[in-house]
Parts: sequence; structure tokens; C-alpha cells
Amino acid sequence: MHATTQGFFLTLAAVLAWGAQLPIAAGAMQHIDPASINFIRYGLASLTLAGLLALRRDTAVIRQGLQQPLVWWAGMVGMAGSSSLVYVGLKFTRPEIAVLVIALQPTMTAMAEWVLYRRRPARVTLLCMALAFAGVSWAVTRGGELFAQPLSQVSQELLGCAFVLAGAAAWVFYTLTCARLRHWSGLHVTTLTCITSVPALALSWAVMLALGWTQWPTPEAWPELSARLTFLVFVGVVAAMFLWNTGAARFGTLNAMLMLNFMPIVTFLVRALEGVALHAAEIVGGLMVVLALVTNNLWQRRQQP
Repeated sequence: MHATTQGFFLTLAAVLAWGAQLPIAAGAMQHIDPASINFIRYGLASLTLAGLLALRRDTAVIRQGLQQPLVWWAGMVGMAGSSSLVYVGLKFTRPEIAVLVIALQPTMTAMAEWVLYRRRPARVTLLCMALAFAGVSWAVTRGGELFAQPLSQVSQELLGCAFVLAGAAAWVFYTLTCARLRHWSGLHVTTLTCITSVPALALSWAVMLALGWTQWPTPEAWPELSARLTFLVFVGVVAAMFLWNTGAARFGTLNAMLMLNFMPIVTFLVRALEGVALHAAEIVGGLMVVLALVTNNLWQRRQQP
């Protein structure tokens, strides 16, 4: 199988996991705060990944990687910053809205590569990006109906979207930074950036605890919460991050970011299974995003020799 095709399926698997992750995390936040969730997620994920490297007798890369400032930037700003901001945003908005804001990452990645590396996207890609942005805007505002709601509701929704958008920007930073770490394998990069994210997440949790903003679950909530945390740690971080880093290295940064447009489909399906009624504008906006993805990918296939 060609490396590009492998990258496609690997990043797709990661995106499917992340699409299901948002509704699962939103349910967990009924019992525990975002800072505690992320501290648990990446703490356990780091121990698991380091253990895998130990079983392979491959721990030397950890010592080497922790001496690289770029690894710390990727872990603390990219991974810790992205997860923290997105999860805080979920406290103010719904998963189906958050996932569409995250779908703006391809546009942000293309613009970042254009500015940083002078890689101007092709005209077709730019048009697809514009369509994706229009779809997200239509869904977030529910076709403009949001602005007819009370100011407090509008402010809360937009605040949540702002947090998620900032988290999406941090993830773009993470992906672009990891593109410069391709001399290591996907497992190495995932392990190193998980480990270096933990100090920032621990500090964030300690600050929240001191301010009284943490929420510890009741004993009755642990059975449901344990199942959700198991998914968030071992599927959403350990498996998905390995698949993402490996796939993005083979598929290319911009192509990998475009794959994130599949996330709304998965999130919408999970929300529908939860019995949530989706707004028509959210569905139309999601379809516009998917149309942009399919059009751009078909065009890119035609350009390949």
C-alpha cells in the first residue's frame, strides 16, 4: 500500500476516534471538570506510552527528546493548550458546534503554511476552504437564529466557540511543529509530546484547585465516568495520537488537517444516538463542510501522477 494511502487511513481512524470523543467528554463534564479530565487523560496516557517503549527497550529516545526545546513547545503549547482550551469551550457550547469550529483547522493550517513557508494553496483548495468556513459559520449561528436569542445566551455560545477556536489554533501549531520531528517515529513523537504536556496540565489543575474551580465526582458517578475516561485516555489519546502522528507524516500536514472535516459526521451520529435533536442549520453546515472535503480530495487525486 502506498504511503499516502496508508496516511489517509491512519489519519481517518484518528479523526473517527476524536469525533466520538467530544460527546463522550461532554458527558464526563457533568461529573468532573475539564482540568481534571485532561490531567488524568495525559497522565495515564504518558505512563502507558512510556511503558510500551520500555517493553520495546526503546526508552533512550525519551531522554534524547526531553532535551529538545521543540518537543516541549509541541507538548505544552500544542497538546496541553489544545486539549485544555477545547474542553473549556465544551462547558459553554455543545459538541456538535465545537466539532464544526474545529473543522476550521484546515483553513488555519493552509493560512499558516502560506505565511510561514510561502506555500500558497491551490485555487481549488482555497475555494473548498471558503466553503468549509461558510458551512461552519452557518451552523454555529444556526442560520442566523442565534442572534435572536438573549444576549447572555449569545455571549455564552460565542465564548465557547472562541475557546474552541483557540484550541484549534493550538492544534495547528502542534501539527506543524510535529512535522519538524519526522526523524522520530509516530510512537516516539506521541510519547514525547504526551510526557511534555503533563507539567502544563498539572499546573493548570493546581491553579484550578486553588481557586476552587475543580469538581470531583461523587461515588455514584464513577461507573459511568470510568467508562468515559477509559475511552478518552486509551482511544482518544494513546491510539488516536499514535495514528495521527504516523498518518500525518505520510499523508502531509494539510491533507491530514483536511481529514478533520470527517469529525462532524461522527459527532453528529453519536449525538443522534444520544437522542439529541440536531438543528437543520447544523446539518446543512456539516454537509457543506463534507462537500468541501470530498471536492478537494477528489481534485488532489487527479493531480497525482
